[in-house]
Amino acid sequence: MEGQPQGRSGKHDGDRAGEPSSGSLDLTFFKPFKVSNKVVFTFAEDADGAGTVVRWLMTGENTGFGELFAKVMLVDKPVGGDVEKGLAATKVAAEEA
Repeated sequence: MEGQPQGRSGKHDGDRAGEPSSGSLDLTFFKPFKVSNKVVFTFAEDADGAGTVVRWLMTGENTGFGELFAKVMLVDKPVGGDVEKGLAATKVAAEEA
């Protein structure tokens, strides 16, 4: 995750598949401040059966600068864009399989 916009860097470890309808990973950022999070994905068929609904939940403890940052900025914006890009790439790969 080096070279991310706004000076972010980090890594993700332990990509794990749970049931066929879920997965999780550990996400660590080093810059702009160090923080570790757990990310859980769930997949379910949408109401009309034409696609899949993907939900993700990121949990972690905010301390120090991270705590202040989370109070003044919506954290979903910088992280959510990266997740959306990953989900789009996953969709393309699944459709090509």
